[in-house]
Amino acid sequence: MREDKPPVEEKKLSLIEQMQAAVALLTDSATNRVDEHTQAMRWAHCLQCTKRLQAFSVLHLAQKDKCSLCGCFLCWKIPTHTDPVETRKQGKEVLTACTAGHW
Repeated sequence: MREDKPPVEEKKLSLIEQMQAAVALLTDSATNRVDEHTQAMRWAHCLQCTKRLQAFSVLHLAQKDKCSLCGCFLCWKIPTHTDPVETRKQGKEVLTACTAGHW
């Protein structure tokens, strides 16, 4: 975690939720992507956000940027058009959006 950010309480996705999100992203990766401009805009907001932290990803076996509000790893959430975790939970298509309302 960067020194200039106050500590934040981390929301954690279960390992099952992480695996479900990964499978969803891999199976519909071509059709569920936003354009490069949208991805760049999202990254710009997220990299400035005080709710971003570094967390260990079991699937990546490495530290990755993560949103402490929703529990999503940014490398999964930013490029997607629909949110695979929320879509599965709600049983209907849910558009990906920043939990803090930045995008």
